Amino acid sequence: MTRNFLIQQALMVFYTYFASEGFVYGSTTANWNFMAHYAKDHNLIFIPCVGPGYSDTRIRPWNEANFKSRDHGKYYEKMFDAAISVYPDFIGITSFNEWHEGTQIEPATPKKVGDFKYEDYGKDPLFYIKETRRLTDKFLKKK
Repeated sequence: MTRNFLIQQALMVFYTYFASEGFVYGSTTANWNFMAHYAKDHNLIFIPCVGPGYSDTRIRPWNEANFKSRDHGKYYEKMFDAAISVYPDFIGITSFNEWHEGTQIEPATPKKVGDFKYEDYGKDPLFYIKETRRLTDKFLKKK
């Protein structure tokens, strides 16, 4: 095999990363249809990324404009639905359980550190684990 052939066979992927709708061009769900078509037309794989919410003002106080309320799971579902609507092969979940950016999906119970109160999930600390399962099942059924 020639080197040129191997390079042509390489898998090219791009993904949106940010969990905050509108933070950048790639995290703006209104752009995902264009990005998905562009990827298809250029033999690329487009991976839209979703998140349960976004709140990084504890570490970036100047970034209030990118705060996204979880809205009891509605934000997460809206992001998933937008991703599903462009028929991707994959959906990324931007989380890494980063409590300082408000993207965590791991179990949560009320916790306060100094003057800061971390968001909990109400009566069910496993809410976002269960919601992730439900939404990924929804995505897999559409494939």
